[in-house]
Amino acid sequence: MRNTLLLGAAVAAALGMHSANALNGPDTLAAQIKLNVTGASAQRDNFRNRLTQDFCLAGTFDTWQATDNIASTSEDFRAYSCTLDTNANKPDVPVAIEGKSVVIYYRSEGGSVYGVGPLLAANPTFAGGVKRLNVKETDGTNYCDQWNVAGVTHNCRLQTYSLETDISNPADALANDPSQLGVSDVEPAQFINPNWPLVSPLGAAPTSTQLAGLNATAVQGNGTVFAVLVSDSGVTAGLTNLTKETLANIFSGSVTTWDKVVNPDTNAAVGGNVPIRVCRRERGSGTQVSAQRFFLDTNCGKGSRTMPDGGSGNFVDNNTNAALITCVAAPDAIGFASFQAKPAGSHFISIDGIAPNRVSAALGKYDFNTEVTIQRRSGLSGDVATLATAIVSAAQRRASQPVGNATGSSFGLPGVGGNTASIANAQLDPPTAIGNKAKNNCNLKGSSL
Repeated sequence: MRNTLLLGAAVAAALGMHSANALNGPDTLAAQIKLNVTGASAQRDNFRNRLTQDFCLAGTFDTWQATDNIASTSEDFRAYSCTLDTNANKPDVPVAIEGKSVVIYYRSEGGSVYGVGPLLAANPTFAGGVKRLNVKETDGTNYCDQWNVAGVTHNCRLQTYSLETDISNPADALANDPSQLGVSDVEPAQFINPNWPLVSPLGAAPTSTQLAGLNATAVQGNGTVFAVLVSDSGVTAGLTNLTKETLANIFSGSVTTWDKVVNPDTNAAVGGNVPIRVCRRERGSGTQVSAQRFFLDTNCGKGSRTMPDGGSGNFVDNNTNAALITCVAAPDAIGFASFQAKPAGSHFISIDGIAPNRVSAALGKYDFNTEVTIQRRSGLSGDVATLATAIVSAAQRRASQPVGNATGSSFGLPGVGGNTASIANAQLDPPTAIGNKAKNNCNLKGSSL
C-alpha cells in the first residue's frame, strides 16, 4: 500500500497536479501544434465545436479569451487548446498527429475581412502578421487567469483595444502572427469597397484581380443563416414580419422613421414619427457584407445600393455581434445577425412571411443566408498543414454542424464534404441545402435540384 501511495504522489508531482493531457498556461505555450485562424465571428464557435466534438480528448479542452469585462466592447480574440484524441476514438484526427498537444488561435475581431486580407498573395502589409491573443504570464502578473489550472475557461486581461490601429493595452496582451487559415462568411471577391475598412492595419482595399485570385483557391465551408432582429421595446415590441423591400428601404437610409414603415400583417404603420435606430456591423464584417448583399445588392450588379456607415443619421456601427445585439435591445431599434436563440432584449422577425431557420434556408425558401469560404496560406506543411486540412474537412460536413434547427445557423452544402442534395436531406437536423452558390453569394439560391 505504501509503495502504491508513493507512486501516486510521484505521478501527481510529475504531472504538475493536473491531468497528463489537459493544458494549463505553460502547456498551452509549449503546444506541439500551433494554428492561427482569423476571420468570421459567426464561425468562431463552429471551430470550437469541431475541436471539442471531433478532435480533442475528453476533459482536456481549455478556452482562452480576451476581455475588458465590458460585455458590449469585449474584443474577439480567443485561443483553444487541448490534447488530440486517437484516430480510433475520433476518426477526424489524423493518425500522424493523434495524442499531440495543440493550440488554435482564433481572431474574429474585425470580422470576415481578416479571413481574406491577411491571406492575399504578395501583400506586404501582412509580412509581420496580424494580432492574435497572446496566452501569457509576465513578471508574475497573470494576463490570463487560472494560469496553472487546466480544463477551464480563462479570461485574459485586455484593458483597451483599437481596431483601427490594432494596438492593445497592455501592448503584449496580443501578438503578431501570420494568419494560416482564413474564414469568411462570404467569398473573397465581395471585399471591394464598401466592404473594406476605411481605416485599419489591413491597408488600402485590394483590387478585384487580387481578390479573384484568392477566390479561385478558396474552398467552401458551410452555409450560414442570417436574420433581422428588432427591439422588444418601443414601437417594434410586437413586430414579427417585414417585407424585403421595406427592409431594403430601411437599410439604405431612404426610410428613417417608423411611421413610414408598414407592418404587412396589419397593413398599418409600425409606429409614429419615431426615428429608426439601425444597428449595423463595421465594414469588413461578413454579417455586414451579407446584409448589404441580400437587401441592397451591393457589389452584385445593377440596382446596387450601399448602407450608410455608422455615425450617419441613426446608423450605429458595432464591432462585434454581442455589441450589435446590445444595440438592438434599445427601444425602436433594428439590426441583423447570424440566427441563434432569442437574444436578450430583441427578437428575430420573418422576411416576406418566412421565418428564419436552417430548414427553410436549405430548402431555398429563406434566402438571407450565405456560403462560408475558407482561405489557406500557401506553403503550410507538416503537422500544422495536417491539422488545418482535417479541421476544414470536418467543418464542411453536414453531420458536424450543431444540432437544433430552431436556433442553429449552420448547414451543409451539397457537393462539399460528402454532403448530398435532396429534399429529404434538406429537412434533416442539421440539414444539407438543395442548392450550391459555388463561391458566388450574389447568386441567392445557387444551382439546385
